[in-house]
Amino acid sequence: MLRRTYLNEDGKHPIILRISYRGENRDTFTGFFINNNFWIPKVGRVKAKEPTASVLNQKLQKMAQEASEHFDEFRYSRHEFSIDDLAEKIRGKNEPPDILYSYKVWLGICRISDQSEISFFIICTNLIWPNA
Repeated sequence: MLRRTYLNEDGKHPIILRISYRGENRDTFTGFFINNNFWIPKVGRVKAKEPTASVLNQKLQKMAQEASEHFDEFRYSRHEFSIDDLAEKIRGKNEPPDILYSYKVWLGICRISDQSEISFFIICTNLIWPNA
């Protein structure tokens, strides 16, 4: 969705991801800006005439896919959740950075649950604390 009520210093509008759940909406900024003439509102895509259209459309598709995956994760967890929970998850505010997670594992605050996490932890540990 294009936020037409705002223009940046280059005269472009921000592209936002609108999250709707149970009659409520939250807008999340994608970080991308586009000229109004290059936006296709019905499909939420950038026109091919825009030089960066291919890259932008791929990134927007990826964001939409990730948002859908987060929604499914909440929905199948069978726990109650709100649109704000979903919006924060989509914005990445619920996940600690991998390095912080590894540090917490190293301190014994978190547990490692599978082999891929063990491999990641060993790699990060060796990068951050070579003598650990």
